[in-house]
Amino acid sequence: MDPFALHIAAAEDRLDLSGSSDLNALVEGFAPIHYAAAYCPNSLKILLDAGADPKLQVQGGVYDSWEPVHFAAIHGQKRALELLKDRLNVPIERGYRLGLTALDLSQTPLSSDKT
Repeated sequence: MDPFALHIAAAEDRLDLSGSSDLNALVEGFAPIHYAAAYCPNSLKILLDAGADPKLQVQGGVYDSWEPVHFAAIHGQKRALELLKDRLNVPIERGYRLGLTALDLSQTPLSSDKT
């Protein structure tokens, strides 16, 4: 099985958790929850309900220390931000290694207003 299969399914809203073992397993530094936060709030909710860690940090690379909330913000995923902030009480004010917070990222020109 492709090690990125769950990651891609999370991003494309075709998540099927049957047979999945570790939802928090990192592949090349990323977990499915990072992709879901960036691209698919429906998948994000499924992963969170199944026990994925909402504070899981990317390991290595330019996104080192980013959490799902940072990906939701940079991609303008308002629903994902709400899921992470309100439902799970994940602070969007917390910065990562360069000091940028999810709120900072959400206000960049790269963000779009996706719902």
